[in-house]
Amino acid sequence: MEVFELYDISVWYRAYFKNLRRLYTELHNALSNNANNPTKIAIEEPLSNVVSFLSEMAIGELSLQQLDLLDDLGVRQLVGSEGARWIEAVVKAEAYDPVTTEQSAAAALASINSANDRLTAYASAIDQMELERPNLAEEIAGRVTVRVGFRNDVSIRNVKDWKSSADDWYQIVRGLALMSGEAPEETKVVGASTGSIILVLSATYAVSKLLATIAKHITGTAKQILELQITREELRQKKILTKTMEAEFIRLQEEARANAKDAITKEVKGALPKSPNGEQTTALDKSIQKLLEFGEKGGDVDFVAPPEPAPDEVEDQKQSPAAQIRSVRNLILAYQEEREVVRLLTSTTAKKAGENTE
Repeated sequence: MEVFELYDISVWYRAYFKNLRRLYTELHNALSNNANNPTKIAIEEPLSNVVSFLSEMAIGELSLQQLDLLDDLGVRQLVGSEGARWIEAVVKAEAYDPVTTEQSAAAALASINSANDRLTAYASAIDQMELERPNLAEEIAGRVTVRVGFRNDVSIRNVKDWKSSADDWYQIVRGLALMSGEAPEETKVVGASTGSIILVLSATYAVSKLLATIAKHITGTAKQILELQITREELRQKKILTKTMEAEFIRLQEEARANAKDAITKEVKGALPKSPNGEQTTALDKSIQKLLEFGEKGGDVDFVAPPEPAPDEVEDQKQSPAAQIRSVRNLILAYQEEREVVRLLTSTTAKKAGENTE
């Protein structure tokens, strides 16, 4: 993670922290009362308040690396829409075990406070360095920062991998650019980081919208396959999975993979103002196929959603700046939400597979 990504996640978290702590505290106080006193109090209002607040947190503005840091700090599951789902699930257990529920809320509150202390310390250390911030891509009007993660089977280990990955991503960008009426050169390479190599691109709204649309579709296919895998494992653990049933699950998974490309192509073409010509169609097919292969091999695509435009901005036509920002932002946030669901399903699948081997 680059130093200013670390600084920005600190700023982001601290902007929410005061209300986050207050709302979690109010809910914890109610749970504590119900766990320790015979006179119970209603928890609907504090629960509703914290869930509403968590659901409105702009998680889509964070990169995958920043989300991973929240995970390391122990608060990723406590914030955003995932936090809203978690706290609702925890509070539902109060009827059965109020003491454990109160303890879970107390532990969450402690993690929220600890994360703030550490992020504040990080930001303070960076301030003391007096570094000059570079011109970040997300600050450039009309553009979106796209972070491409070369992980797992698409990791870049040598120059040959580097050349192959560069060729693949040229084909991906070229197809999306041609569909948007742009030259591939309009998508800029503005940075890179080591480790699991992250290539940072700066793309126009038009290309970003197409890329987010395709990424969401790919993620949706992954979700469909994971749900099938979870159901299969549940049947296996109950010892009612037959060979015929298992073969059908495998067939459905292969069918989902096979249908993904056609479904993506149909949606992308349907979103265009006019039908693509032959060159555009060929380039789009290559782009979608390369992206599907990239995702299947473990690579990831991440976006930094542009801020919500001011409510007083004039938006009297679909092509107004505010309308374009809102459109690409909504697509990115929808993709981020789908990606979080897949992450949770992946954890569930791994857990069930582990239980099956015990």
